[in-house]
Amino acid sequence: MRAADFSVSPNPAIGTVVLRYNGKDASTFRVQLVNQYGQVNSRNWLMNGTALALDLSGVHAGTYLLLIIDKKTGDVVQRQLVKL
Repeated sequence: MRAADFSVSPNPAIGTVVLRYNGKDASTFRVQLVNQYGQVNSRNWLMNGTALALDLSGVHAGTYLLLIIDKKTGDVVQRQLVKL
């Protein structure tokens, strides 16, 4: 699992973004949204497949990290996300 295996669009975003996985190994990922202060947003998503729609309604504007955690191995990948 590499950061290049994941893409987020649209980015910057207003409402919903789509996280896509283009890697070769099938897995289940836990996705967390972390703000600039390191606080984890109360929302957690589970990704089983190649795409996941993330509803960002109610999330304040700012720069965030999406932490993508492989549930099998514990490996973590980060992708930056800007919420308008």
